[in-house]
Amino acid sequence: MLVLKILEKADEEDYQMLLENSDNTMFYHSLKYKKFLLQILKGSKDFFIGFYQDNQLIISIPMFKLETKYGEVINSLPFYGSHGGLIIRKDLNIKHIFKAINLYNKFISEKEYFCSTLIEPIIINNLEKNYYSKIISNFEDFRNGQITFLPKKQKLESEVEFKLMQLFHPTHRNRIRKSFSFNFQISKSNNKKNIEFLAKTHKANIQKLYGIPKSTEFFSNLDRYFNYGEDYLIYTALLNGNMVSSLLLFFYKDWVEYFIPVIKEEFRSMQPLTHLIFKAMKDAVIYKKSKYWNWGGTWLNGQEGVYRFKKKFGAVDFKYKYHIYANKDLKSLSDKKIKDISNNLPYYYLRPY
Repeated sequence: MLVLKILEKADEEDYQMLLENSDNTMFYHSLKYKKFLLQILKGSKDFFIGFYQDNQLIISIPMFKLETKYGEVINSLPFYGSHGGLIIRKDLNIKHIFKAINLYNKFISEKEYFCSTLIEPIIINNLEKNYYSKIISNFEDFRNGQITFLPKKQKLESEVEFKLMQLFHPTHRNRIRKSFSFNFQISKSNNKKNIEFLAKTHKANIQKLYGIPKSTEFFSNLDRYFNYGEDYLIYTALLNGNMVSSLLLFFYKDWVEYFIPVIKEEFRSMQPLTHLIFKAMKDAVIYKKSKYWNWGGTWLNGQEGVYRFKKKFGAVDFKYKYHIYANKDLKSLSDKKIKDISNNLPYYYLRPY
């Protein structure tokens, strides 16, 4: 009999074992990321749903919840559209997956949460699309994911460079070549100065776009929850000893997560960020044997420049869905009211407006 259970700290070993025995896990599903989010999402609680068969955890849906004056909001997952969805033990019979979805749907509909949002993984096959289509929802939203499939490790570094260049659009090839003419010094370090530059420049870049920058707590807790070199790297480009661009990457299994790119505007034409990305991709192939470079999601309208920048690095498009189930109160609110509430819940998703 399949049993739904809200996972507790005592179940973390079961959850970790599931991660290790699943083919569809990403960085966002990891326990380290869960603990990191608990630290920086004030007032939030982890709310991981597990499905046990014969005392074995075979499926899980990682979620977080936040109590608001309107009711509880749950996301799989919150924080800038982190991917959630179903973590499934490899080679699991499809009937168990549909049973788990039925249990999940019943659970969500009976609890009457203000809003429940489940964000699909970035890559799903046709079978997975079939069972995700059964997830309870009365609203849906879409994002465009982009992934560059990295080449295999080669005997020579120059061969890796050649393979990468073959993936890129000629415009980016020329930009990379141009960047070498400026003799940028590349630092790989999480020292205080590098993190301060990353945080400060990130804030300036995002505020210029009228976006929401990541908090001070995000940067100050990196080393507390992740191992530098193993889980994340910070690349910094210097010109004449001055920092001009930086890049934060996370690593998990075969994946590289392109998390925070920053650049000082006055140096943009020199292509230091393009230079860093090329260097980091090469390192990921050689030292990490990474397969997938995840650029993250972009909105289907309004982010055309960002989309083209990533596309020219050989990125392949993957459209993925937000499954949203809103209670009658949320369904009845005006778009203006939804926008006002969403502005006060910057890390959680409610519904389209």
